[in-house]
Amino acid sequence: MMNFVILMMLTATFHLGTAFAGRPCGYIWSMFTKDSVHGDGIILCEGERWEQIREFAHKIFRNFGLGRTQMEEKITHHIDYMIGHIDAKLHGKQQIKLDMEEPLSLCVANIIQDFVLGKSHEFGDPQFRKFKNLIDSVLSDVSFIIAIAYETMLRLSHNLHRYQVASKSVQLVNAYPILAFLPIPALKRYKENGFALQRYFLNAIREHKEHLEMDGEPRDFIEAYLREMNLQRDNPHFNVFTLALASGDLWTGGMETTVTTLRWGLAYLLYHPSVQKKCYEEIYKVFGNDQPCYAHRKQLPYVEATITELQRVVNVLPWAIPHRTTEDVEIMGFFLKKGTVVLPQYGTVHYDTHYYPEPEKFKPERYETLSEIIGRTYCYLAHFYRFLDENGYFKKKPEMNPFGMGKRTCLGENLARYELFLLFTTLLQKYEFRPIGMRPDNFFCTSFLLMFY
Repeated sequence: MMNFVILMMLTATFHLGTAFAGRPCGYIWSMFTKDSVHGDGIILCEGERWEQIREFAHKIFRNFGLGRTQMEEKITHHIDYMIGHIDAKLHGKQQIKLDMEEPLSLCVANIIQDFVLGKSHEFGDPQFRKFKNLIDSVLSDVSFIIAIAYETMLRLSHNLHRYQVASKSVQLVNAYPILAFLPIPALKRYKENGFALQRYFLNAIREHKEHLEMDGEPRDFIEAYLREMNLQRDNPHFNVFTLALASGDLWTGGMETTVTTLRWGLAYLLYHPSVQKKCYEEIYKVFGNDQPCYAHRKQLPYVEATITELQRVVNVLPWAIPHRTTEDVEIMGFFLKKGTVVLPQYGTVHYDTHYYPEPEKFKPERYETLSEIIGRTYCYLAHFYRFLDENGYFKKKPEMNPFGMGKRTCLGENLARYELFLLFTTLLQKYEFRPIGMRPDNFFCTSFLLMFY
């Protein structure tokens, strides 16, 4: 029987070093990785292949200008296209009713598509909607890749009722693979959609190979990888199948989490118009009508505090993708055998009253500077949850980890931070968001990743 441990304390997650960088095997994953013992791609891979592919992906991110003007220009290009679409909907009107799901989804998708595939979609493109539906279907069946932990989470997690749980039938097949021979509709749909996604990326790779050039700067991740394959012909870790899975991982890993955070973010701002107003005033003070710039984010401490509070309260990935110990290891006095599945539950920390009094409430002001808090009745709590330093600049706190910790920290963290900041500031600079009809009397985030109500 497989052993596994759930980490629910902040101090426990600090120990996620190399020994915890493995991934557990599972039937519902192995069908897409050709039964590879160590997985494939990036997210579900481990060992030497994972180390090489992740290191290469990091290098490509850097070469494509992530953290520099080059990448920001690409992001703002796609944001400008989204703004143009919204302005066309307004067409001179003062206000309109608009579902922000499509504009946000297409904008974030185009940013990732540009990086991975070197192309983008237009609004109304049926190919994009088809591809997005495939992604949504696969993610809804497997949720947060907790199939192996489902039964234990059901017993142990006091917050489980707040999270969207994966398809139970797919979970059962993962635990008991012999059930795969039964006619289970959810499993059939999951396999069909999963292989359709693989074919999508394999076809994109084939098109890239037909027009591959070895000179100049690579257009995108796929072209950069294909060039590396030519240079490392004897390296079995660089192959077309791994590239297809890695491309899919970059796409799925960066798409829904960012879009869902932004959609929930707008929903919270509808319920908290004073926060929206204060963010707008700070954005206008720094940028006026000019394009917001990531390099100037430190001049917007309230905006950064608001984005961080949104990430905390939305808690889009309350538990991390399961880890697996690759050797015998001790953590906080407990001995874990090699092969133990470890599930870091970051969401528990984000809702821990020790760090966040009234954690269910959306309160960007909880990150005010100490000088602003002095004299208030809750001053003694300030050291637990301030995100701003004494000069009013934003600073990272160890208890806030929306992108994970340890060796398995999200590969696209920097890209996601750029997207969240630039999209959030640009939207609030251009528009005021109001609820349709009466503002709700109460508001609380109860569903994650794939939908919101």
